[in-house]
Amino acid sequence: MTRRATLCLLIGCCCALLAGCSGSSVVPGLGGSDGLGTPGAGTGNPDATLYYFISGMDTPNFIANEVSVRETLLGLQIRANQTLGHDKREVTRVTSILFNGPLAEGKSYLVGDYSADGVNISLSSKPVKGSLSVWDGSAGTLVVDKITDTHIEGRLNAVLSPSMNSTVTLEASGGRFRVKLP
Repeated sequence: MTRRATLCLLIGCCCALLAGCSGSSVVPGLGGSDGLGTPGAGTGNPDATLYYFISGMDTPNFIANEVSVRETLLGLQIRANQTLGHDKREVTRVTSILFNGPLAEGKSYLVGDYSADGVNISLSSKPVKGSLSVWDGSAGTLVVDKITDTHIEGRLNAVLSPSMNSTVTLEASGGRFRVKLP
C-alpha cells in the first residue's frame, strides 16, 4: 500500500486515533534530511520549504525558519514560523495551512472554504513590544502539485483578511511549499 493510500485509510477509518498524532519539526542548518532550504539561495536541504510574498505589510516576504507537519482529524496541517529582525525589533510570524479533507495530487483547494475541497490559511504576527495581529484566508487557491510517499509540494495565492488587531487586508502571492509528510 502506498503512503497516500495509507494516509487516506487512516483519515477515513481512524479519525479518533489521528487526533493525538504529531509531526516532526525541521530546523534550518541541520543538514541531512532535517535541513530547511532557503528559496532561491541553493543552500540547505529543501525537505521543508514554505514561503510567499505579502503585499500590504511593511515586511513583504514570509520565509519560514521552521516548519512542522501533522495529521489532523480532517487532513493535514502545515505550520511554519518566521523570526524577523533582532533584539527589540524582533517580530515572530506563524502561518498555518490546514487541509479540510484528504490530499490529492493536482487538486486545487479553495482558500477559506470549509468543505472537503477547502483549505484554511492564517498568518499571525507578534512584535516583541506590541500586539498580536491575525489574518485569515478569505479567498484564493492552493494547488497540490506533487505527492510522493515522503513529500507534498504545492503553491498558493490568497487574500488574507484581518481578524484581530488589524484593519489591513493582505495578499499572499507566489507561495511555494515542499514539506515532508509525517
